[in-house]
Amino acid sequence: MNGDESNLEVGDIDESFVPRFRDEVAAVELDGEAVLLDGSNGAVHTLNPTATLIWKFCDGATRLGDLIEDLVAVFDDTNGHAIHADVMALVRDFARQGLLVGVRAGPAEGDEGTAHGHTHGEHPGELHRHD
Repeated sequence: MNGDESNLEVGDIDESFVPRFRDEVAAVELDGEAVLLDGSNGAVHTLNPTATLIWKFCDGATRLGDLIEDLVAVFDDTNGHAIHADVMALVRDFARQGLLVGVRAGPAEGDEGTAHGHTHGEHPGELHRHD
């Protein structure tokens, strides 16, 4: 599956997915943290530095599996499973919030929630929504 397919469910996102933000999502980066504005509903999302790094690769050209492999190599992480889980959770959060092309917003079946409810610094890929 790729980022061009429409109407994927959040749970369908896997390593073959190529995420791309919707054109209505504007972003600005300040001191390594991004602030996203969803022009379709006025929602503002703040990203910590790790989430900002991942957001930069949601460009419609990078497969999640490739991004995960690169992050594991760069951070020389012996626990690639943690990076995999964190990247997948964050991109699924982006999808739940309706920020990605081709994925229906909202929770996946059996979904346990989103990372945006965590306090700053608690989750390596934070997405906070401010209505």
